[in-house]
Amino acid sequence: MVANYPNGVPSLPSAQVDGTDTVNADDVNRVYDELTAVAATIGTTPATRDVAWNTNSYDSTNLGFTTVANRIRNVEDGVQVITNSAVTTSGAKTVTVTSNPAINLVMKAKSGQTGNLMEFRASGSETPVTAINPSGYIIAIDGGSA
Repeated sequence: MVANYPNGVPSLPSAQVDGTDTVNADDVNRVYDELTAVAATIGTTPATRDVAWNTNSYDSTNLGFTTVANRIRNVEDGVQVITNSAVTTSGAKTVTVTSNPAINLVMKAKSGQTGNLMEFRASGSETPVTAINPSGYIIAIDGGSA
């Protein structure tokens, strides 16, 4: 017998009552086939990462994974890629133009944004000394704008 899962929801036999119903081998075998199909699709350890971070890369083109564990791993790798490429990394970073004309960095305010687009802070301080507000104006140390 061929299992319905993962291509469909299985239609299993009704629950049997001891001493009343006759249980046929087909009833048990259908449940067995569906359970085996579920286990094969989920994989052996979907709640455990079986490889270290940065050993796989996010696959944005794959629309079908062999197991749920592989799909979850790909999602985690995608989160890792986003996290690693975030602008919040510390240390000097150089942006290199790879084509001409090119804009190196664009910062666009969200509609209705009230927070600054960018802030510059002195070492050890959380208070901005210079900022660029959502309208693009530079807010200087004295609170004026340019």
